[in-house]
Amino acid sequence: MPELPDVAGFARYLEKTVLHQTVSRTHVPDERILSGVTRRQLAARLKHRQLAATHRHGKYLLLELDDGAHLVLHFGMTGRLAAWRRDGADPDDIKVLWDLEDGWHLAYTCQRLLGEVGYARDRARFVSSQSLGPDALDPDLTEDRFLALMEGRRGTTKGLLMNQSVIAGLGNVYSDEILFQAGIRPGRKVDRLSAQERRELYRVLRRVLTTACERGDAVADQPDSWLIHRRDEDQECPRCGGTLRADTVIGRTSYWCPSCQD
Repeated sequence: MPELPDVAGFARYLEKTVLHQTVSRTHVPDERILSGVTRRQLAARLKHRQLAATHRHGKYLLLELDDGAHLVLHFGMTGRLAAWRRDGADPDDIKVLWDLEDGWHLAYTCQRLLGEVGYARDRARFVSSQSLGPDALDPDLTEDRFLALMEGRRGTTKGLLMNQSVIAGLGNVYSDEILFQAGIRPGRKVDRLSAQERRELYRVLRRVLTTACERGDAVADQPDSWLIHRRDEDQECPRCGGTLRADTVIGRTSYWCPSCQD
């Protein structure tokens, strides 16, 4: 499932292609992808609206319109964006297609119906309605605030990182990477972490996500020393050379190194 760095990549893609263009028509071949809005409502609300700015909150990409409302995109497992000019070949699996006034087209594609396309009049209200915690790279998510979010929690540390109502943006892959670099095993209970481990977890979280967003949204773009390239229990740990282990934590397969993570 696309995580925060992937969504940051989608935002950059829009900024390089169709940002500041104006919607002339909206096509919705499969209305099941829509959330909280009908095909007719979405078409009417976007007609003649300019795509003014991009915003990200966790795994959501919010495309601000020139009237202050937002087109809301969630990518599920297989959601993607595709933009092209004039009469270029249409991509496969188009769920929503926007024709833009200067000859560009923008498509939301999704092989499986696990993503969502919606509409929100107010960004803050939308975030609240989804019970989302702060974006993991929000400047307001300070170390003190992060530590406060951990207080009183007794579940696994991986479960905390993946809980979107606590911190928005992390999924299975990047939570494993953060825990690997912080030296904490995925199944470790939050209330068993020391004060130093909690502070280190925050610093690693910010460093990993910042690096991932700067280098690009693809796994192949990330440093060779990262666990992200070796997500298999038969692979060697990139740090110590030992054999990685796979456990099920909160229902997800989690990769970690028994030698490097306590």
